[in-house]
Amino acid sequence: LQRRARHGRYGVDEVLQRLSTRLGEPAGAALAQRLAARHPLVLIDEFQDADTRQYAIFRALQQAGGRALLL
Repeated sequence: LQRRARHGRYGVDEVLQRLSTRLGEPAGAALAQRLAARHPLVLIDEFQDADTRQYAIFRALQQAGGRALLL
């Protein structure tokens, strides 16, 4: 894990955990706004497989200004 992190390589779970953590920090709202501006439309395929952490990330981006969250 540390070796992959040094090289900027993360698995899906690691990316989700890092994003979830960053969105919960004081600068999280600004990060959500930047991501929502860059990706205004989010399409979630197989939403039934999303967990609560993933849903919280999707919702934070939508609330930060994303135009659409399609599940």
